[in-house]
Amino acid sequence: MRHALPCVLALLAAAAFPAAASADDPVEGGPAKEAAQEEGKPAAGPEPEEPEDAEEEEDGEEEDETFLERDTLTGDWYGCRTRRREDGLEFRAAWLEDFTRVQHGGIDPHEDSRRYWLDVEASFDLGVLGAEGWKATAAFWQLGGEYGTADVGAFNEISGYESPEFRQQVAEGYLEWTGLAEGLRLKAGKFDTSNEFAWSDYANDFLNLGVAWPPNLLAMPVYPDPAFGAMAAWEPEEGFYGSVALMDGALQEGKATGERGASTLFGEPSDLYGILEGGANLDLEGNPLRAFLGAWGHNGEFAEFSGGVTDDAWGWYAGVEGRVPGTGREDDEDERGVYVSLRLTAADGDVAAVERHWVAAAVWQGPLPSREDDAAGLAWVYGDLADGGGTGFRRGFEQVLEGYYKVQVTGFLSLTPSVQYIANPGGVHPDALVLGARLVIEF
Repeated sequence: MRHALPCVLALLAAAAFPAAASADDPVEGGPAKEAAQEEGKPAAGPEPEEPEDAEEEEDGEEEDETFLERDTLTGDWYGCRTRRREDGLEFRAAWLEDFTRVQHGGIDPHEDSRRYWLDVEASFDLGVLGAEGWKATAAFWQLGGEYGTADVGAFNEISGYESPEFRQQVAEGYLEWTGLAEGLRLKAGKFDTSNEFAWSDYANDFLNLGVAWPPNLLAMPVYPDPAFGAMAAWEPEEGFYGSVALMDGALQEGKATGERGASTLFGEPSDLYGILEGGANLDLEGNPLRAFLGAWGHNGEFAEFSGGVTDDAWGWYAGVEGRVPGTGREDDEDERGVYVSLRLTAADGDVAAVERHWVAAAVWQGPLPSREDDAAGLAWVYGDLADGGGTGFRRGFEQVLEGYYKVQVTGFLSLTPSVQYIANPGGVHPDALVLGARLVIEF
Protein backbone atom coordinates (compact mmCIF):
# COMPACT_ATOMS: atom_id res chain seq x y z
CA MET A 1 0.00 0.00 0.00
CA ARG A 2 1.17 3.55 -0.64
CA HIS A 3 2.47 5.83 2.10
CA ALA A 4 3.45 2.81 4.22
CA LEU A 5 6.56 4.37 5.78
CA PRO A 6 4.78 7.61 6.79
CA CYS A 7 2.08 5.53 8.47
CA VAL A 8 4.64 3.57 10.47
CA LEU A 9 6.30 6.80 11.57
CA ALA A 10 2.90 8.28 12.43
CA LEU A 11 2.07 5.23 14.55
CA LEU A 12 5.29 5.59 16.51
CA ALA A 13 4.63 9.29 16.99
CA ALA A 14 1.06 8.63 18.10
CA ALA A 15 2.29 6.17 20.70
CA ALA A 16 4.94 8.58 21.94
CA PHE A 17 2.73 11.69 21.89
CA PRO A 18 -0.83 10.38 22.27
CA ALA A 19 -2.42 13.67 23.22
CA ALA A 20 -1.49 15.14 19.86
CA ALA A 21 -2.97 12.33 17.76
CA SER A 22 -6.33 12.92 16.12
CA ALA A 23 -9.25 10.59 16.66
CA ASP A 24 -10.98 10.71 13.30
CA ASP A 25 -12.91 7.52 12.52
CA PRO A 26 -11.56 5.33 15.32
CA VAL A 27 -11.64 1.58 14.90
CA GLU A 28 -13.97 -0.03 17.38
CA GLY A 29 -13.48 -3.56 18.69
CA GLY A 30 -12.95 -5.84 21.70
CA PRO A 31 -10.96 -9.00 22.43
CA ALA A 32 -10.82 -11.69 19.75
CA LYS A 33 -12.84 -14.18 21.90
CA GLU A 34 -15.82 -11.41 21.95
CA ALA A 35 -17.25 -12.23 18.54
CA ALA A 36 -20.84 -11.18 18.12
CA GLN A 37 -23.42 -10.55 15.44
CA GLU A 38 -24.99 -7.14 14.92
CA GLU A 39 -28.72 -6.84 15.51
CA GLY A 40 -30.59 -6.33 12.27
CA LYS A 41 -32.15 -2.90 11.82
CA PRO A 42 -35.01 -1.97 9.45
CA ALA A 43 -33.96 -0.07 6.37
CA ALA A 44 -34.13 3.68 6.78
CA GLY A 45 -35.05 6.27 4.18
CA PRO A 46 -32.49 8.58 2.61
CA GLU A 47 -30.97 11.03 5.04
CA PRO A 48 -31.27 14.72 4.22
CA GLU A 49 -28.11 16.41 3.08
CA GLU A 50 -26.45 18.53 5.70
CA PRO A 51 -25.08 21.96 4.92
CA GLU A 52 -21.33 22.30 4.56
CA ASP A 53 -21.05 24.32 7.74
CA ALA A 54 -22.69 21.47 9.67
CA GLU A 55 -20.16 19.03 8.24
CA GLU A 56 -17.35 21.36 9.19
CA GLU A 57 -18.79 21.62 12.68
CA GLU A 58 -18.90 17.83 12.96
CA ASP A 59 -15.31 17.60 11.72
CA GLY A 60 -14.33 20.13 14.32
CA GLU A 61 -16.04 18.12 17.03
CA GLU A 62 -14.11 15.01 15.97
CA GLU A 63 -10.87 16.95 15.99
CA ASP A 64 -11.68 18.21 19.46
CA GLU A 65 -12.21 14.67 20.82
CA THR A 66 -9.86 14.28 23.75
CA PHE A 67 -7.23 11.60 24.25
CA LEU A 68 -9.30 9.94 26.98
CA GLU A 69 -12.45 9.85 24.85
CA ARG A 70 -11.11 8.09 21.79
CA ASP A 71 -11.49 4.34 21.26
CA THR A 72 -7.84 3.46 20.61
CA LEU A 73 -4.67 4.43 22.45
CA THR A 74 -2.76 5.35 19.29
CA GLY A 75 -5.64 7.21 17.65
CA ASP A 76 -5.85 7.69 13.89
CA TRP A 77 -2.06 7.81 13.36
CA TYR A 78 -2.36 11.39 12.02
CA GLY A 79 -4.85 10.26 9.38
CA CYS A 80 -2.96 7.17 8.22
CA ARG A 81 -5.46 4.78 9.77
CA THR A 82 -8.34 6.37 7.88
CA ARG A 83 -6.41 6.45 4.60
CA ARG A 84 -5.46 2.79 4.92
CA ARG A 85 -9.09 1.91 5.64
CA GLU A 86 -10.09 3.68 2.45
CA ASP A 87 -7.52 1.49 0.69
CA GLY A 88 -9.21 -1.60 2.16
CA LEU A 89 -6.68 -2.24 4.93
CA GLU A 90 -7.66 -2.25 8.62
CA PHE A 91 -5.54 -2.77 11.72
CA ARG A 92 -6.43 -3.51 15.32
CA ALA A 93 -4.39 -4.53 18.32
CA ALA A 94 -5.26 -5.23 21.93
CA TRP A 95 -3.43 -6.11 25.13
CA LEU A 96 -5.48 -8.27 27.51
CA GLU A 97 -4.19 -9.25 30.92
CA ASP A 98 -5.72 -11.14 33.85
CA PHE A 99 -4.44 -11.01 37.43
CA THR A 100 -5.73 -13.59 39.92
CA ARG A 101 -5.03 -14.57 43.51
CA VAL A 102 -6.23 -17.76 45.17
CA GLN A 103 -7.22 -16.10 48.41
CA HIS A 104 -8.44 -19.27 50.06
CA GLY A 105 -8.73 -22.99 49.37
CA GLY A 106 -7.96 -24.85 46.18
CA ILE A 107 -4.69 -26.74 45.76
CA ASP A 108 -2.25 -23.94 46.51
CA PRO A 109 -3.84 -21.02 48.42
CA HIS A 110 -2.36 -17.52 48.53
CA GLU A 111 -0.80 -17.94 45.07
CA ASP A 112 -0.82 -15.04 42.62
CA SER A 113 -0.76 -15.46 38.86
CA ARG A 114 -0.71 -13.25 35.81
CA ARG A 115 -1.30 -14.09 32.18
CA TYR A 116 -1.53 -11.92 29.09
CA TRP A 117 -2.56 -11.99 25.44
CA LEU A 118 -1.29 -9.60 22.76
CA ASP A 119 -3.61 -9.79 19.75
CA VAL A 120 -2.55 -7.97 16.56
CA GLU A 121 -4.85 -8.27 13.56
CA ALA A 122 -4.93 -6.95 10.01
CA SER A 123 -7.60 -7.42 7.36
CA PHE A 124 -7.62 -6.45 3.69
CA ASP A 125 -10.69 -5.98 1.50
CA LEU A 126 -9.61 -7.53 -1.79
CA GLY A 127 -12.47 -5.77 -3.52
CA VAL A 128 -10.19 -2.76 -4.03
CA LEU A 129 -8.13 -5.02 -6.31
CA GLY A 130 -11.20 -6.17 -8.21
CA ALA A 131 -11.87 -9.36 -6.21
CA GLU A 132 -15.37 -8.34 -5.13
CA GLY A 133 -16.60 -9.99 -1.93
CA TRP A 134 -13.19 -11.34 -0.90
CA LYS A 135 -11.45 -10.45 2.36
CA ALA A 136 -8.14 -11.64 3.83
CA THR A 137 -7.38 -11.59 7.57
CA ALA A 138 -4.27 -12.46 9.58
CA ALA A 139 -3.54 -12.35 13.32
CA PHE A 140 -0.38 -12.56 15.39
CA TRP A 141 -0.65 -13.62 19.03
CA GLN A 142 1.80 -13.49 21.88
CA LEU A 143 0.76 -15.40 25.00
CA GLY A 144 2.48 -15.74 28.33
CA GLY A 145 2.26 -15.81 32.09
CA GLU A 146 1.37 -18.37 34.74
CA TYR A 147 -1.31 -21.04 34.48
CA GLY A 148 -3.22 -19.99 37.58
CA THR A 149 -5.96 -22.60 37.29
CA ALA A 150 -3.40 -25.20 38.42
CA ASP A 151 -3.48 -23.53 41.86
CA VAL A 152 -7.22 -24.24 42.10
CA GLY A 153 -7.59 -27.56 40.27
CA ALA A 154 -10.88 -26.59 38.61
CA PHE A 155 -12.33 -27.73 35.29
CA ASN A 156 -13.67 -24.20 34.70
CA GLU A 157 -10.49 -22.18 34.19
CA ILE A 158 -10.22 -19.08 36.39
CA SER A 159 -9.08 -16.93 33.44
CA GLY A 160 -10.11 -16.82 29.81
CA TYR A 161 -6.51 -16.13 28.79
CA GLU A 162 -4.83 -19.16 30.35
CA SER A 163 -1.94 -20.61 28.36
CA PRO A 164 0.37 -23.32 29.71
CA GLU A 165 3.41 -21.87 27.91
CA PHE A 166 4.88 -18.77 26.31
CA ARG A 167 4.04 -18.53 22.63
CA GLN A 168 4.49 -16.27 19.63
CA GLN A 169 2.44 -17.51 16.70
CA VAL A 170 0.66 -16.55 13.52
CA ALA A 171 -2.59 -17.68 15.08
CA GLU A 172 -4.97 -16.92 12.23
CA GLY A 173 -4.77 -16.49 8.48
CA TYR A 174 -7.87 -16.99 6.37
CA LEU A 175 -9.92 -15.88 3.37
CA GLU A 176 -13.63 -15.03 3.40
CA TRP A 177 -15.96 -14.73 0.43
CA THR A 178 -19.44 -13.22 0.45
CA GLY A 179 -19.90 -12.85 -3.32
CA LEU A 180 -21.72 -16.10 -4.06
CA ALA A 181 -25.11 -15.16 -2.60
CA GLU A 182 -26.51 -12.52 -0.28
CA GLY A 183 -26.24 -13.68 3.33
CA LEU A 184 -23.83 -16.54 2.51
CA ARG A 185 -20.24 -16.37 3.83
CA LEU A 186 -17.53 -18.90 3.05
CA LYS A 187 -14.32 -19.06 5.07
CA ALA A 188 -11.14 -21.13 4.69
CA GLY A 189 -7.74 -21.08 6.36
CA LYS A 190 -6.58 -21.04 9.95
CA PHE A 191 -9.06 -19.56 12.42
CA ASP A 192 -10.49 -19.71 15.94
CA THR A 193 -13.85 -21.49 15.87
CA SER A 194 -15.07 -19.69 19.01
CA ASN A 195 -15.63 -16.64 16.81
CA GLU A 196 -18.14 -18.65 14.76
CA PHE A 197 -19.74 -21.26 17.02
CA ALA A 198 -21.07 -21.45 20.60
CA TRP A 199 -20.10 -17.84 21.26
CA SER A 200 -21.76 -15.48 23.72
CA ASP A 201 -22.54 -11.86 22.98
CA TYR A 202 -22.62 -10.83 26.64
CA ALA A 203 -20.57 -13.20 28.84
CA ASN A 204 -17.04 -12.39 27.70
CA ASP A 205 -16.17 -9.92 30.46
CA PHE A 206 -16.34 -12.62 33.12
CA LEU A 207 -12.86 -13.79 34.07
CA ASN A 208 -13.88 -17.42 34.56
CA LEU A 209 -13.75 -19.11 31.18
CA GLY A 210 -16.61 -21.45 32.03
CA VAL A 211 -19.16 -18.62 31.87
CA ALA A 212 -18.54 -18.01 28.16
CA TRP A 213 -16.89 -21.28 27.14
CA PRO A 214 -17.77 -24.67 28.68
CA PRO A 215 -14.97 -27.18 29.35
CA ASN A 216 -16.84 -30.08 27.73
CA LEU A 217 -16.53 -28.75 24.17
CA LEU A 218 -13.66 -31.20 23.80
CA ALA A 219 -10.70 -30.64 21.44
CA MET A 220 -12.34 -27.64 19.78
CA PRO A 221 -9.83 -25.47 17.85
CA VAL A 222 -10.00 -22.32 19.98
CA TYR A 223 -7.58 -20.05 21.86
CA PRO A 224 -4.72 -20.73 22.24
CA ASP A 225 -4.88 -23.28 19.42
CA PRO A 226 -6.82 -22.25 16.30
CA ALA A 227 -6.53 -24.69 13.40
CA PHE A 228 -6.90 -24.99 9.65
CA GLY A 229 -10.30 -25.74 8.21
CA ALA A 230 -13.25 -24.43 6.24
CA MET A 231 -16.77 -23.30 7.02
CA ALA A 232 -19.95 -21.96 5.49
CA ALA A 233 -22.39 -19.62 7.23
CA TRP A 234 -25.85 -18.41 6.28
CA GLU A 235 -26.25 -15.03 8.00
CA PRO A 236 -29.29 -12.96 6.99
CA GLU A 237 -29.72 -9.63 8.75
CA GLU A 238 -32.49 -11.10 10.88
CA GLY A 239 -34.29 -14.39 11.37
CA PHE A 240 -32.79 -17.85 11.11
CA TYR A 241 -29.08 -18.47 10.62
CA GLY A 242 -26.89 -21.55 10.30
CA SER A 243 -23.23 -22.50 10.01
CA VAL A 244 -21.10 -25.62 9.59
CA ALA A 245 -17.33 -26.20 9.75
CA LEU A 246 -14.81 -29.00 9.29
CA MET A 247 -11.47 -28.47 11.04
CA ASP A 248 -8.10 -30.09 11.68
CA GLY A 249 -8.56 -32.25 14.79
CA ALA A 250 -4.89 -32.79 15.65
CA LEU A 251 -5.26 -30.92 18.96
CA GLN A 252 -6.70 -34.08 20.53
CA GLU A 253 -3.42 -35.87 19.75
CA GLY A 254 -1.46 -33.23 21.64
CA LYS A 255 -0.47 -31.19 18.58
CA ALA A 256 -0.40 -27.44 19.30
CA THR A 257 -2.27 -26.41 16.15
CA GLY A 258 -1.96 -22.73 17.04
CA GLU A 259 1.77 -22.94 16.31
CA ARG A 260 1.44 -25.15 13.23
CA GLY A 261 0.45 -24.91 9.62
CA ALA A 262 -1.80 -27.25 7.67
CA SER A 263 0.47 -30.33 7.78
CA THR A 264 -1.62 -32.14 10.41
CA LEU A 265 -4.80 -31.49 8.41
CA PHE A 266 -3.52 -33.39 5.37
CA GLY A 267 -0.97 -35.65 7.12
CA GLU A 268 -0.76 -37.53 10.41
CA PRO A 269 -2.82 -37.74 12.58
CA SER A 270 -5.45 -36.62 10.00
CA ASP A 271 -8.22 -36.45 12.61
CA LEU A 272 -11.15 -34.15 11.90
CA TYR A 273 -13.38 -31.99 14.06
CA GLY A 274 -16.83 -31.06 12.77
CA ILE A 275 -19.39 -28.66 14.19
CA LEU A 276 -22.69 -27.14 13.11
CA GLU A 277 -25.04 -24.59 14.65
CA GLY A 278 -28.44 -23.18 13.86
CA GLY A 279 -30.37 -20.41 15.52
CA ALA A 280 -32.48 -17.32 15.18
CA ASN A 281 -31.83 -13.62 15.76
CA LEU A 282 -35.10 -12.10 16.93
CA ASP A 283 -36.43 -8.76 18.06
CA LEU A 284 -38.46 -8.77 21.27
CA GLU A 285 -40.13 -5.39 21.68
CA GLY A 286 -37.00 -3.66 20.43
CA ASN A 287 -34.67 -5.92 22.41
CA PRO A 288 -32.24 -8.34 20.72
CA LEU A 289 -32.80 -12.04 21.40
CA ARG A 290 -30.83 -15.01 20.07
CA ALA A 291 -31.66 -18.70 20.45
CA PHE A 292 -29.26 -21.37 19.22
CA LEU A 293 -28.62 -25.12 19.05
CA GLY A 294 -25.39 -26.82 17.99
CA ALA A 295 -23.63 -30.18 17.83
CA TRP A 296 -20.04 -31.32 17.33
CA GLY A 297 -18.11 -34.52 16.68
CA HIS A 298 -14.48 -35.68 16.53
CA ASN A 299 -13.13 -38.88 14.93
CA GLY A 300 -9.91 -39.08 16.96
CA GLU A 301 -9.06 -41.37 19.85
CA PHE A 302 -10.28 -40.46 23.34
CA ALA A 303 -9.32 -42.17 26.58
CA GLU A 304 -12.26 -43.46 28.61
CA PHE A 305 -12.40 -43.27 32.40
CA SER A 306 -12.93 -47.02 32.47
CA GLY A 307 -9.47 -47.53 31.00
CA GLY A 308 -10.48 -48.17 27.41
CA VAL A 309 -10.16 -46.05 24.28
CA THR A 310 -12.90 -44.89 21.93
CA ASP A 311 -12.36 -43.68 18.39
CA ASP A 312 -14.79 -40.76 18.49
CA ALA A 313 -16.49 -38.22 20.74
CA TRP A 314 -19.49 -35.97 20.35
CA GLY A 315 -21.63 -33.43 22.17
CA TRP A 316 -24.24 -30.73 21.80
CA TYR A 317 -25.15 -27.33 23.22
CA ALA A 318 -28.13 -24.98 23.33
CA GLY A 319 -28.87 -21.57 24.73
CA VAL A 320 -30.72 -18.30 24.62
CA GLU A 321 -29.52 -14.80 25.38
CA GLY A 322 -30.67 -11.23 24.93
CA ARG A 323 -31.79 -8.04 26.61
CA VAL A 324 -34.59 -8.16 29.15
CA PRO A 325 -37.61 -6.14 27.92
CA GLY A 326 -38.19 -2.97 29.88
CA THR A 327 -34.55 -2.49 30.84
CA GLY A 328 -33.38 -0.78 27.64
CA ARG A 329 -33.83 2.71 26.21
CA GLU A 330 -36.08 4.08 23.48
CA ASP A 331 -33.01 4.98 21.44
CA ASP A 332 -32.00 1.94 19.34
CA GLU A 333 -28.37 3.05 19.49
CA ASP A 334 -28.37 3.02 23.31
CA GLU A 335 -27.13 -0.39 24.45
CA ARG A 336 -27.83 0.08 28.15
CA GLY A 337 -30.00 -2.49 29.88
CA VAL A 338 -29.91 -5.93 31.52
CA TYR A 339 -28.75 -8.83 29.37
CA VAL A 340 -29.20 -12.50 30.23
CA SER A 341 -27.35 -15.56 28.91
CA LEU A 342 -28.59 -19.12 29.55
CA ARG A 343 -26.76 -22.17 28.23
CA LEU A 344 -26.60 -25.97 28.49
CA THR A 345 -23.73 -28.03 27.07
CA ALA A 346 -23.54 -31.83 27.12
CA ALA A 347 -20.88 -34.38 26.16
CA ASP A 348 -20.19 -38.11 26.42
CA GLY A 349 -19.57 -38.87 30.10
CA ASP A 350 -17.27 -41.77 29.20
CA VAL A 351 -14.61 -39.31 27.98
CA ALA A 352 -15.66 -35.87 29.29
CA ALA A 353 -15.11 -35.10 32.98
CA VAL A 354 -17.94 -32.53 32.86
CA GLU A 355 -20.87 -34.41 31.38
CA ARG A 356 -23.38 -31.55 31.55
CA HIS A 357 -22.61 -27.86 32.00
CA TRP A 358 -25.17 -25.18 32.90
CA VAL A 359 -24.61 -21.42 32.81
CA ALA A 360 -26.88 -18.58 33.94
CA ALA A 361 -25.41 -15.09 33.63
CA ALA A 362 -26.75 -11.55 33.83
CA VAL A 363 -24.97 -8.36 32.76
CA TRP A 364 -26.17 -4.84 33.51
CA GLN A 365 -24.80 -2.49 30.88
CA GLY A 366 -24.64 1.12 32.08
CA PRO A 367 -25.64 0.54 35.72
CA LEU A 368 -25.06 4.20 36.63
CA PRO A 369 -26.57 7.16 34.73
CA SER A 370 -23.17 8.78 34.27
CA ARG A 371 -21.36 5.50 33.45
CA GLU A 372 -23.14 4.08 30.41
CA ASP A 373 -20.02 2.21 29.22
CA ASP A 374 -19.50 0.43 32.56
CA ALA A 375 -21.00 -3.00 33.20
CA ALA A 376 -21.78 -5.22 36.18
CA GLY A 377 -22.12 -8.99 35.89
CA LEU A 378 -23.18 -11.98 37.97
CA ALA A 379 -22.91 -15.60 36.83
CA TRP A 380 -23.62 -19.09 38.14
CA VAL A 381 -21.99 -22.14 36.58
CA TYR A 382 -22.82 -25.75 37.44
CA GLY A 383 -20.83 -28.67 36.08
CA ASP A 384 -22.40 -32.11 36.46
CA LEU A 385 -19.38 -34.44 36.62
CA ALA A 386 -19.26 -37.86 34.99
CA ASP A 387 -20.30 -40.64 37.36
CA GLY A 388 -18.82 -43.65 35.59
CA GLY A 389 -16.17 -45.89 37.06
CA GLY A 390 -12.61 -44.59 37.16
CA THR A 391 -13.39 -40.90 37.54
CA GLY A 392 -12.29 -40.68 41.18
CA PHE A 393 -14.51 -37.69 41.97
CA ARG A 394 -15.48 -37.28 45.61
CA ARG A 395 -18.49 -35.17 44.68
CA GLY A 396 -20.43 -35.15 41.47
CA PHE A 397 -20.34 -31.44 40.71
CA GLU A 398 -18.27 -28.28 40.37
CA GLN A 399 -19.89 -24.88 40.85
CA VAL A 400 -18.71 -21.36 40.10
CA LEU A 401 -20.20 -18.08 41.28
CA GLU A 402 -18.62 -14.91 39.89
CA GLY A 403 -19.37 -11.22 40.13
CA TYR A 404 -17.55 -8.34 38.43
CA TYR A 405 -17.74 -4.63 37.76
CA LYS A 406 -16.17 -3.37 34.55
CA VAL A 407 -14.89 0.21 34.68
CA GLN A 408 -14.43 1.81 31.27
CA VAL A 409 -11.62 4.11 32.37
CA THR A 410 -11.14 5.66 28.93
CA GLY A 411 -12.43 4.87 25.48
CA PHE A 412 -9.55 2.46 24.97
CA LEU A 413 -8.85 1.13 28.49
CA SER A 414 -11.02 -0.90 30.86
CA LEU A 415 -10.39 -2.49 34.26
CA THR A 416 -12.60 -5.27 35.59
CA PRO A 417 -12.29 -6.37 39.25
CA SER A 418 -13.76 -9.83 39.85
CA VAL A 419 -14.56 -12.25 42.67
CA GLN A 420 -14.97 -16.00 42.02
CA TYR A 421 -16.11 -18.67 44.44
CA ILE A 422 -15.50 -22.19 43.15
CA ALA A 423 -17.17 -25.04 45.02
CA ASN A 424 -15.61 -28.51 44.81
CA PRO A 425 -13.02 -27.65 42.12
CA GLY A 426 -12.08 -30.67 40.06
CA GLY A 427 -14.51 -32.78 42.06
CA VAL A 428 -11.88 -33.40 44.75
CA HIS A 429 -10.30 -30.14 45.97
CA PRO A 430 -11.33 -27.70 48.74
CA ASP A 431 -13.61 -24.79 47.85
CA ALA A 432 -11.64 -21.81 46.56
CA LEU A 433 -12.04 -18.04 46.70
CA VAL A 434 -10.32 -16.29 43.79
CA LEU A 435 -9.83 -12.53 43.53
CA GLY A 436 -8.89 -11.05 40.19
CA ALA A 437 -8.87 -8.17 37.75
CA ARG A 438 -8.74 -7.83 33.97
CA LEU A 439 -6.97 -5.08 32.06
CA VAL A 440 -7.82 -4.41 28.40
CA ILE A 441 -6.08 -1.81 26.24
CA GLU A 442 -7.10 -1.19 22.63
CA PHE A 443 -4.36 0.21 20.44
